[in-house]
Amino acid sequence: MTREWDPDDMLVRLKLAFNEAGWLVDLDVIQTPWGPRLAFRHGLGLDHVDELILTIEAGIKARVIRP
Repeated sequence: MTREWDPDDMLVRLKLAFNEAGWLVDLDVIQTPWGPRLAFRHGLGLDHVDELILTIEAGIKARVIRP
């Protein structure tokens, strides 16, 4: 039996993970031509970052790739 993916639950987990890392963020799921993607509305302060990689495993880890 598989559990259906709940985007609200995932958003709450991501917000908590970023909050624990010291970043207050506003996240949303948006639809793009490539499928659903996370949108960071406010809070990261990463104006000069080319890419943000999120890996979701047993917990949530965030890594910032700088140019």
